[in-house]
Amino acid sequence: MELGVLLSKRRIILVHGVKLLTQHGKHYSTVPHLELTKQAEGGKTMALADGIREFADEHYIQPARERGDRQFTIRAGDLHDDMGLHARLPAVCAALGANKFEDHYAVRRLSVDGPLNGANCVLTFEIRRP
Repeated sequence: MELGVLLSKRRIILVHGVKLLTQHGKHYSTVPHLELTKQAEGGKTMALADGIREFADEHYIQPARERGDRQFTIRAGDLHDDMGLHARLPAVCAALGANKFEDHYAVRRLSVDGPLNGANCVLTFEIRRP
């Protein structure tokens, strides 16, 4: 089993499993074959779903807030590929469709279009004030 490190603005995360992104300034690159559970700062374990939600926040929600957008969309297949995941589309759709995602990141799901567990599942959210 291989190990890798994800460097984010907030923490260093150790991961094992499929593929993972590492940050080099503002550029991201993949580390081959990493995934599933993550050990965050302080020794806490982070589930894949939490990592997906954090990635969505950093790459979709925060940029939309900075632009002043009221709504944004996420195509599950795009997020899945950008994270370098393999065969984890149901996990992506479930993480983004969870109430925990809406509550934690102050967004409200407006619609879900396309197959519920497929690459073409498109979720549209409204940004609420945090």
